[in-house]
Amino acid sequence: MNKKSPFFLVIEGLDGTGKTIQSRILADRLAALGIEAVIQAEPTPGQYGRLCREALSGRLKEKK
Repeated sequence: MNKKSPFFLVIEGLDGTGKTIQSRILADRLAALGIEAVIQAEPTPGQYGRLCREALSGRLKEKK
């Protein structure tokens, strides 16, 4: 297979609509074809991403 330029694909939708599952299916299919795929989510699952998720969902408690 010829090397091609990388591309960026965004899958959007409401919470619970299957974006993660479809992303994994697509990444697995691409891997089977020998194409590297990286799945990312916003906000990230790291320390600051969790903080952002808590703030956006209203679960973040203010420190007094």
